[in-house]
Amino acid sequence: MKVEYTRLLRFAQEDTPPERDYRLQHVIVYFIHNQAPKKIVERTLLMQFADRNLGFDE
Repeated sequence: MKVEYTRLLRFAQEDTPPERDYRLQHVIVYFIHNQAPKKIVERTLLMQFADRNLGFDE
C-alpha cells in the first residue's frame, strides 16, 4: 500500500497536460492534489485494496 501511495503522490506532483491529467484517472491523485485530509486519502486507498473484485484481476 505504501508503494501505491508513493506512486500516486508522485503523479499528483507532476505537471501534466490536460489530456493526460492523472486527477481525472485516479480519485486519490485528485484528493492529494486538492489537499484532502490524510485520513480520507488513506481510507480511499485501503478501500481500493479491499475490493473483492480486484482479486480476480489477471
